Amino acid sequence: MIPRKPFDRNAGTLLRILRLSWLALMLTLAATGCNLSEEETVQNTISFDRIADSLKQYDVVVIVLKDQTGKPIDTVYNGKVNQAADVHKLKAPHWNGGKVIVAIFATKSGKLAYQAETNLDPASSTRDINVILSPYSSLTSAVQSLPLIVGDSVKSPAINVSPGSIIDKQLDWSVSPPELLAFGPDFLKALQAGSGTITIRLRSNPDITLSIPVVISASGMVPVSIGIKPESLTVAADGPPGSLTAQVLPSGASSAVTWLSADSTIASVNAEGRVQGKRQGETTVSATSQVRSNITNSVPVRVTGPVPVEKIDFSTESLEIAMNGAAVELVTSVTPPTANPAVVFTLSEPGKATIQNGKISGIQIGNVSVFAASVANPDAKDTLFVNIKATAPDDTVPPLKPIVHVKPAGPTQNLRPVWSWSSGGGSGAGSFQVSLDKATFDSAAALSSDTTFTPPANLGTGSHVLYVRERDAAGNWSLPGSAQVDIDTTAPSAPKIYGASPTSALPRWSWSSGGSGGAGVYRSRLVDAVFPANAPESPDMAYALTAAVTGTTYTLFVEERDSAGNWSAAASLPIKYDLTKPTVTITLPQASGTFITSADTVTVSG
Repeated sequence: MIPRKPFDRNAGTLLRILRLSWLALMLTLAATGCNLSEEETVQNTISFDRIADSLKQYDVVVIVLKDQTGKPIDTVYNGKVNQAADVHKLKAPHWNGGKVIVAIFATKSGKLAYQAETNLDPASSTRDINVILSPYSSLTSAVQSLPLIVGDSVKSPAINVSPGSIIDKQLDWSVSPPELLAFGPDFLKALQAGSGTITIRLRSNPDITLSIPVVISASGMVPVSIGIKPESLTVAADGPPGSLTAQVLPSGASSAVTWLSADSTIASVNAEGRVQGKRQGETTVSATSQVRSNITNSVPVRVTGPVPVEKIDFSTESLEIAMNGAAVELVTSVTPPTANPAVVFTLSEPGKATIQNGKISGIQIGNVSVFAASVANPDAKDTLFVNIKATAPDDTVPPLKPIVHVKPAGPTQNLRPVWSWSSGGGSGAGSFQVSLDKATFDSAAALSSDTTFTPPANLGTGSHVLYVRERDAAGNWSLPGSAQVDIDTTAPSAPKIYGASPTSALPRWSWSSGGSGGAGVYRSRLVDAVFPANAPESPDMAYALTAAVTGTTYTLFVEERDSAGNWSAAASLPIKYDLTKPTVTITLPQASGTFITSADTVTVSG
């Protein structure tokens, strides 16, 4: 124990700085993340052993005992904490009753950098306290993101508060936008579809935060299972690919899946579910929902050895094309059909035509032979005779515009709809160009014989139009055909619900649309707002109980769906059913009954 010494001038200066710069001090404290904790008992002594290392970072440290009015009683320490020997100086003397405030002040480069206070009560069993300085606080969680379905109630993610010496580990939770979630004591409830951010703050220092992204999907639009057709697949190594199709339930749920081969050296699979055999063996191919990774399924895939190519054939014996016209696809087939379909094309006179990506283009008038040889069996060959004609100089009539469709047509929640089209007829040569969301085309864009288009990435909400045009052999372009899809992921507003409560009639509710795109399709449910995926839907706007128990409060929850399949948040209304009758008695001038009285007043209760 060190002798008491008066409150010196340096300590007084620090206190004056504190009083004059209170706002600046609060900002400083918020930035440092410092906290006081109370642990351990040391009889009649305040021990600062465990904070000595933290206090060494400051130029001057002053530790003061004050009474409850803030008047200094004793200066426990004043100076720079440099040596381990200073730890023994950080001992407060005994005090003789009354509550005491222990205040710690520290300066750095002539400015107040840290301040903390704690109350000690000698009448309390915890009056002997270790003050622990925790200058570096942080919040962490193993949960990196939170996918939910409307109506989900899940346990709040575990948050780790460090350092462990912080006693006040209370947290404040919030979400933006606020209508997404409701917070319980230790759980979260998803209220409506959308995406946002959960923010967790350390209550003792709100500057210490942690953010967790949250995505809430509409209950009817989230996959609950995935089926794969066929249930097994056999392909040959290096043969034509086989196709797998994912069937997602419910039918309105997102059909976006990720395909994966358990062993891509045996069989590979692309984003459309086409399976290519690589080598003989067995593996599995799985489809996993891109909305919820725990919704998955797989099928066995068997890869046989390579099937020998016996022969190769062109689809026709001869072909007529236009000079400088559209490229024409060379169609071949192999026997047997499960053999490797890959072929190599060569020309008898390369100066008259070119072959690129399996398509031939004429560059000089005349005849040329195309030779096709199997990659797997070069002895399997076939020949095609091609006549290259001049383009008619007066052909300026364009083909008819293509006929374009999109699935789903919308409104829809599907962010990657599929467009398909067919030739509009006329002189179209089956060469197309596409343009998404603009009616103008890049003249240098590549031509394609494809008749489907899937966006390479998710589209945003709103309207999207795909324009398709076709070219004929003379180079004339058709007018664009188009198809529009409307993508809508915004839920309508909750319905407005009405009903009388309390009531002696059987409870009856009615409701109306909340607007914001509601399609007038509803579903209702007693007890809670957790609607199953197959909950019945109806245009009805009223619900009445056929039986009820007096004294019971019944709550009805109602949601509305829009034409895209988005469900609103649930509106609710509690109605109490009450058949209890009142009791009326006459208490003065005598108890209830039949009597004659000269009094001009009576007292009735009940």
